[in-house]
Amino acid sequence: MNVHIRWMIRRDIEAVLAIDAGLREPWTEDEFLRRLRERNCIGLVAERGDEVVGFAIYRLRPGCLQVNRLAIHPEHRRRGVGRKFIEKLRGKVDGDRRRFLSMWVRESDADAARFLAAMGLRARLERDIYSDPDEDAYAFLWAHREAGRVQAGAEAPEVRR
Repeated sequence: MNVHIRWMIRRDIEAVLAIDAGLREPWTEDEFLRRLRERNCIGLVAERGDEVVGFAIYRLRPGCLQVNRLAIHPEHRRRGVGRKFIEKLRGKVDGDRRRFLSMWVRESDADAARFLAAMGLRARLERDIYSDPDEDAYAFLWAHREAGRVQAGAEAPEVRR
C-alpha cells in the first residue's frame, strides 16, 4: 500500500504521541501543541491507508529547513516511509529562500545516522550538544543544488537544536 504525506491535523495527535512514545525522549502532548503553534513550525504525517505510520516536525529558518523530529512506527520502518519524508522535505528546499535541509542526530543513534547518510545528507560532529546523558551529536545537512557543494562545516547555516 502506498504512503501519503500530508499536513498534521489535531486528530492525528494521538497516533503521533503513540509513535513518539517509542523515542528516547518522548514529547508530551502539550509540547507538541506548543511547538506546532509556533510561527514557522510545521507538522506532517505519513499515512498508509487510514493509519498514521510516521510524522515529521520541522521549522522554517532563514536559509534552512530544520527537522526537529522524524519518527516512523516500528512496524513500518524499512518500507520507504522515511525516504518519502526526506523526499518531501527536500522538495520544500527551493535553493532561494531555503538552501539547506538540516537535522540533529545523537551520536548513539546509529540507525538514524546511517539512514540520513544513505539519503545524501552530510554529517558534521558537534561536541557537547546533549546533557542528559552527556552526548555529542551529528548535524546532518543536505544542500539544494543551487546552494553549491557543501563540505562539512563550509557554507552551512548554523544548525540550531
